[in-house]
Amino acid sequence: MRTVTLDSNQTWRQIGWHGQSGAFYALDEKPSQHEPGGWSPLWILVENESPTLPEEADHP
Repeated sequence: MRTVTLDSNQTWRQIGWHGQSGAFYALDEKPSQHEPGGWSPLWILVENESPTLPEEADHP
């Protein structure tokens, strides 16, 4: 996943699942077999770059 803020361009990678019970699951696990409630993706920030401003792109 990529996000863009005023300060950075960020790249995120999903590394697993976080269950409603507080448990963590590997990406290849199926939380539905263990979680009585819901679960959501667990992301880690892998790259945090400063944005390139238009005037910087014109001048190497």
